[in-house]
Amino acid sequence: MEKQKLSIIIPVYNVEKYLPTNLNSILAANLEKTELILVDDGSTDGSLRICQSYAAKYPCIRLLCQQGSGPSVARNRGLDEANGEYIVFFDSDDYILSAAFRKTVSLLDMCPEGECWVSDFWRVAENGCILDRVYQIKDTSEPIEDRTYMHRFLHEPDCVWNVWRYIFRRDFLLDHGLRFCESARCAEDLEFVVRALSESKKTIFYHNPYYFYRVNYGKTLTRTYTAARVCQLMEMLQISARYLCDRQEATADLMLDKLVLEYLLNLALFWEVPANEREEVQRLLSNAGWMKLLTKATGLKLAGTVVSLLGTAPSAWLLHQMKKIKRWVREIKIATYSNRMERKTKHGHQSVSDHSSL
Repeated sequence: MEKQKLSIIIPVYNVEKYLPTNLNSILAANLEKTELILVDDGSTDGSLRICQSYAAKYPCIRLLCQQGSGPSVARNRGLDEANGEYIVFFDSDDYILSAAFRKTVSLLDMCPEGECWVSDFWRVAENGCILDRVYQIKDTSEPIEDRTYMHRFLHEPDCVWNVWRYIFRRDFLLDHGLRFCESARCAEDLEFVVRALSESKKTIFYHNPYYFYRVNYGKTLTRTYTAARVCQLMEMLQISARYLCDRQEATADLMLDKLVLEYLLNLALFWEVPANEREEVQRLLSNAGWMKLLTKATGLKLAGTVVSLLGTAPSAWLLHQMKKIKRWVREIKIATYSNRMERKTKHGHQSVSDHSSL
């Protein structure tokens, strides 16, 4: 098999509504020496049929099938089958800005020692409304190779755990045994990225955002949580925290602070699970180890003190109210965007979403 420059690995499960947009945006980038590996995980809608149709039409697409093994197994299988020098893990319900992605890929050879590339991204709603511009990297004409830039990146607000914003050198992943935790179906990319960023000795930063991350499906920004899902999230957070505590490095300390903040923000989940599961969730969230880390984390000591004084449930209630306000603001933004697009359509513009301001 001819050696490829890039392998794009996409787990697929019941995303027939979004999959064509995803695949079309990648194909529109017209990337040379690129393979697109689709791993269908036992879809029960029309997703597999769509995958088969695209694979029959485009030689660059390879289709693999498995039965309900989960996204981690799918990504690991794609990695095992990949032939590219570089690896990308995309989600099947998102999409990319084709020209921007092509530009980043075209620059990979500028930094041949780069083990991991990171770019900025957008969060978007169902109708294409941009909810957040996650800009954590300085906008420069060329990629940033400075080893110390990782500290600045980790100091920026917002999370860094989304695996789809990274491009990895395949040899780097294989040499360090970097694979997804196959028992996890939640936050598996968080644990993976923590290890990848820790192991990378040459991380390249390039602002050029190309990824549109759909915040959620449907008209609302709510999601159903269960005690089982919270348990998996806490497990991935705890595994990652233990890993970072063992490293005793400045970069590890910064990532640990971000991890503790992630735990703090997820306290709100106590009020989002069914009432009969809250006792179990409170037990998961009240882990003494997290309380200790929360009071030690730089910039979070005040928050840790508040949680310690109020307790888990009252602190979770305050965070849940803040989360509801944020969702309300987003709903207004989405509705305003929808009205604007409807007016454009009436005047002859047929685009469903408008990213011209990017």
